[in-house]
Amino acid sequence: MWPILGVLSAAALILLYEAPGLRRSRRYRELAVFLILLTLGTGAGLAQAVDFPLPNPLDWMNYLFGPAGERLDKVLRLPGELGG
Repeated sequence: MWPILGVLSAAALILLYEAPGLRRSRRYRELAVFLILLTLGTGAGLAQAVDFPLPNPLDWMNYLFGPAGERLDKVLRLPGELGG
């Protein structure tokens, strides 16, 4: 419960500090992007606070680029090289 309150209070403080200045200077696009990123970050923080398993971006990259890396390794391997 305390980690959830901590994440929400931090998000509220960030919102109260940043949003009025953006609104006053009429930077509505920046305010929209700020709100989207704050919402995503708060959601990720809440998910981590309740021990929800978050995916690791490196796992996705390994899934996408792993086969190409293995193929490149086979191409670049020297003929007499022992490898495994």
